[in-house]
Amino acid sequence: MKLATLRPSVVLVAAGVAVAIAAYVRWSDRSEVTDSRSQDSHGSTTSLAAPVRPARPPVPGRDTPRRPAEPLPPPLAPGELAEVYESAVAAGEARPGERAFRANVTAFIQYNKAFAEDQANREGLSVAEVQELTYLGFLVKQTQSWSEVEELIGHDLSPDQRQAGEKLMHDINSAFKAAMRQLVADGADPAHRWDLIRATTKRYKDDYFAITGMNPDLLDDLLAGDLRREYSPSVTPVPDEIPHNPDYRPPSERPERGE
Repeated sequence: MKLATLRPSVVLVAAGVAVAIAAYVRWSDRSEVTDSRSQDSHGSTTSLAAPVRPARPPVPGRDTPRRPAEPLPPPLAPGELAEVYESAVAAGEARPGERAFRANVTAFIQYNKAFAEDQANREGLSVAEVQELTYLGFLVKQTQSWSEVEELIGHDLSPDQRQAGEKLMHDINSAFKAAMRQLVADGADPAHRWDLIRATTKRYKDDYFAITGMNPDLLDDLLAGDLRREYSPSVTPVPDEIPHNPDYRPPSERPERGE
């Protein structure tokens, strides 16, 4: 089996950009373009992106940016996920790479438990659903790593194929968000939300395979990563006891500016 060489850990990358944990699978903010212009009281159009001088100078020690509400990578040492992968292989499991990849997501959610619970409450979902959407978001991000994909399929992807893969990501993201928001607003049974999550995952994989030439076996190799690389998904462990992120504070508990 050929294993792809990954950039530093999917967990580290995803934590840095808070990928997908915010329910509704926020795979890319580029899919939602907002108008950066507004009109003043005289009807003139101004750019919200233009710098604005504050009315009063900042007060040292008071006017400081708030801590961003982002999850952090769990403090894990190399080793245990390689054992997860190897045990899955020894047991004859069909998808050992996904097994190790999901274990990595579990560690991420456990460490950022307060964040996941806060996000679930905000979106009207369960923590289990947030975890599954986090897995899906991490998976989507990894499948857009075109150099690793090309190594697995054995040839370069055309610009059209890359563009189609990226468009697929944005199209499914938009459709999923609209559908999930409607289910939550309607008070739909959790089973219907899970059906939507699973159907979205299947649609993404099926269409992605058709575009790229990847298949379930190659995808599993992509998720497994390079067992020899430190911090790849397959060598980042999940300890028996994972501490929680000590720095995370829900928005309701964060001090307001000036406190």
